[in-house]
Amino acid sequence: MTDARINREDVLPWLTRELQAIILQTDVSIVAAHILGSLKHALKMMINNDRSSSRSDRHRDVLQYMYTAAEPYIGRRCCSTFVHEFIKFVQSGSSMLMYNDTCSRSNDSNDPDDSQ
Repeated sequence: MTDARINREDVLPWLTRELQAIILQTDVSIVAAHILGSLKHALKMMINNDRSSSRSDRHRDVLQYMYTAAEPYIGRRCCSTFVHEFIKFVQSGSSMLMYNDTCSRSNDSNDPDDSQ
């Protein structure tokens, strides 16, 4: 995960939409800003302080920072899925529309009712 991918203009809208769906609130701007800010801070710390760590260690650390920032707001039950989906979206480099379309097509192909 790179700073450039996190700073894309569609990351915050994606994060906001997902938080709204999970916590069933329309105003999630403070929570979204907290999660995104925590993640940016974690990436900056890792870049500045820990160049010797392996890529998998850095990835694990980013996931842990994200989980720690999000869990108090969205709960433990869905936090892992939320973090996984966020990372997938950010790493995809796709726009929100393209990512949604890709996910929709993927879900459609996994639909057991379509096999008839």
